[in-house]
Amino acid sequence: MPKRHISNSSDNPTADPVIRAATVLRERERDALRVYRPGNDAQERIHTSPALTLVISGANRSGKTVCSFAEAASRMLGSSIIGRDGEPIPLRFAVPKPKENFQYWFIGHDLDHIGQTLYRVLFEPGLFYVIWSPTEERWVSWNESIRWHSLNIAKRVPAGPLIPSDMIDEQSWTWNPQGGGKGSNCFESVRLKNGAVIRAFPSSTPQAKQGDPVRGIVVDEDVKYGEHVPEYMARLADFGGWFMWPAWPHDENYMLSNLIDGCEKAAEEGDTRFEHIKLTLTENPFIDADKKRLQIDRFAMLGDEEMVQSRVEGERHLEARRMYDFAASVHGISSEHILRAVPALNPETPRGIIQKIYRRDGRLPLHWTRYVSIDPSTRRTAILVGCVCPSEVEGLEIQPTLVLEYELVLKRFNPYQVAEALQESADGRTFEAFIIDAHFGRQVHQAAGMATWDVFAKAFDDIKLYSRSTGNGFIPGCDKIADRCAWVRDFLRDTRNTHNAREYYHPRMFVILDRTPETQKEFLRYYRKKEVIAGVERVTELPENPRKFDCMQSLEYLVAYLHPLMASGNGYVEVEAVKEEPGSLGDLAKRIMGRASKYIHLGPGQAA
Repeated sequence: MPKRHISNSSDNPTADPVIRAATVLRERERDALRVYRPGNDAQERIHTSPALTLVISGANRSGKTVCSFAEAASRMLGSSIIGRDGEPIPLRFAVPKPKENFQYWFIGHDLDHIGQTLYRVLFEPGLFYVIWSPTEERWVSWNESIRWHSLNIAKRVPAGPLIPSDMIDEQSWTWNPQGGGKGSNCFESVRLKNGAVIRAFPSSTPQAKQGDPVRGIVVDEDVKYGEHVPEYMARLADFGGWFMWPAWPHDENYMLSNLIDGCEKAAEEGDTRFEHIKLTLTENPFIDADKKRLQIDRFAMLGDEEMVQSRVEGERHLEARRMYDFAASVHGISSEHILRAVPALNPETPRGIIQKIYRRDGRLPLHWTRYVSIDPSTRRTAILVGCVCPSEVEGLEIQPTLVLEYELVLKRFNPYQVAEALQESADGRTFEAFIIDAHFGRQVHQAAGMATWDVFAKAFDDIKLYSRSTGNGFIPGCDKIADRCAWVRDFLRDTRNTHNAREYYHPRMFVILDRTPETQKEFLRYYRKKEVIAGVERVTELPENPRKFDCMQSLEYLVAYLHPLMASGNGYVEVEAVKEEPGSLGDLAKRIMGRASKYIHLGPGQAA
């Protein structure tokens, strides 16, 4: 009987089970999540952040896609990422379990984005290259800026997929026929063996997906309909799920800008549930310095510095949509120790003489007329104190001018605490009038059972805090948003005289920079609303989300009240003009000090 032929393992190594197992094991070591390491502090922060809402804005080739999807895969697989120190980064979110509802959504711009990008990044090899390191005896990410790597480029191979095929229930794939189905990799859903279900949706459908509770959502780059984003977030409520949005900082959709602003504001307040991380091309260690320089020079040749900043540094450029043309170099007054963009100025100009006085005396003159504008809320109250200077300042005749002297931003203060904070800040100053948000002022204060402005009036009266023309009461702020926004723009306008190019129409409003940090931040984040009419997108003259910007609201109420006063030359009130003779303004103000009032004012009325 002839002997059965048995292949010699040396002739056919793949037939040897030991060698085959070793080969498979080594191939598995190439899987993207096993090899991946963050390259700098910003990239690593994506994997250590506890934020439930994480926005990752980045320049082109900054690493945002690799880092963001590696983090998403780590959360779905329950597999830790290795940090820069070589140690596993602890998992921070619930790990999928079989027979439990662990759904994850990935939102692409359209069906092509799902098939060509989302499927490729999650399930195909080659998200980045790897090379075998003989010194570390493991696969490492190929880095062309490392000389040994660049000299051995022929030895690099594609990394394995983020989600390996042996983690996938291959019978669970469903495909979207409208996007070309399986042939175009346009998947609808797939189940992993650990119980996680991954579903993909395009943002281009007129109606956002609704109904299902979700553990985590990744929105990749732009969305077609910004109004879908709140609907996506609503799906996270049941499980307190996480939301991640990696994107180049485009201006196609206002929701991304709003979310970035909200995350940055939360960071300032110490709220770790929200975070914005910015990645840049220049700090990406996996791209050679010469190639970075080439990209920068290419964008620079297009003659657009904003494009360089956006494409290379990941900066947002929304100046065209900013509500107000505020600039520290035009409207700023500063003390000596924060010169910034405000050097010594010509004292023969309005801004120059005001800055000269402020730097010399450390404050504005006490006899200038001050107005207080309040935008109250239970969460954050913004107060702006603005003063109007006389028509002649140290011998220089100037047009009626408003100076924002200082701000108070008070978090979770009740009316009595607000009154005490304002009185403490006065430091010898007297006030001409108090102005308050009319809409909020009319609302019934839950604890006191009376209108909110009545509660404020009582609080002011209790500590004897009065203004000359309103006593302890308030002028209701202008409710006409378009009008008050137009007046603020008018106050900030700085243009040349069309008849004499050497003459300027100087702004009618300046800002003390070292006393108004929040106001300046809001100037930069306060955008005009976009709207689409008959398929055509346009930028309006109205603010995008005014209730989020308390300092801007306070400013608008102040300017709306002062606009007619200053136009008639009555914004500045000489102290000597307020007499205490019977029937005079001073007499009336003195008589109303003993009682709280809903609101009382002697002036132009509600600016409208």
